[in-house]
Amino acid sequence: MANPTALEAVVPSRARRALLAALFSGAPPQSVSDLARAARLTPRAVAQQVERLERAGLVTGLTTGPSRMLRPNLHHPAARALQALVAAAPLAGADEDLAARRALAAHGAPLAGVAPDPRAGLEEAVLLGVAGVRRDPGFLRVLPVVLARHAGHLDFGRLRALAVARGLRAELGLVLDLTADAAGLPELRRHAAPLVDARRRRDRVLPDSMSVRERELARRRSPPAARRWHFLVNVTEASLRELVRKHSGDLC
Repeated sequence: MANPTALEAVVPSRARRALLAALFSGAPPQSVSDLARAARLTPRAVAQQVERLERAGLVTGLTTGPSRMLRPNLHHPAARALQALVAAAPLAGADEDLAARRALAAHGAPLAGVAPDPRAGLEEAVLLGVAGVRRDPGFLRVLPVVLARHAGHLDFGRLRALAVARGLRAELGLVLDLTADAAGLPELRRHAAPLVDARRRRDRVLPDSMSVRERELARRRSPPAARRWHFLVNVTEASLRELVRKHSGDLC
């Protein structure tokens, strides 16, 4: 029997471990639905765990429009220890979204509190994030920053080949097109063009599991770039542009 990780030893509950990993891995503020997808738990289970964490002062919430967004309270005395426990979990057994965040953090993604893991090359890190958009909308918010920072250094031919091999051609096209608009880099749209599949006609929501309310918001908020790729996402172009602008001082 394999030895437990430090996080497993300190937090025996699998549900609470998954939630702590989702909260303290450096992801942007998330709703209960976002956390449920990231931790692979039911929204009810997440809501129960979040209530306990809020009472303990480890989580804070902010109501934004129709959603209540949750984030870790990094000023709590135990926050740094929890971040260290989550970061110390070995990648081989870690949640794939956490692995993707670590890889993207090594290439400049604005993910506070994430321990960067430079083992993945730039193109591989981007593809890990592109795969993550199927499960967690947070990746759509940070990928444009990474792509804008490294647009002059990416091997787009290799990036496209990796995406096609992994069944992610439409998702990569979406991310490149979103970044082209958000960062004012129209050349990224040219790199996305070979990924177009003319057979795609039906709109698909991202992430794959959305509540009825989230689907309604996605239909209203989806940027033109997302609609060009037949995706509905609950992320506005204005919010992506602001994120890229905020971190534009780091652009290469």
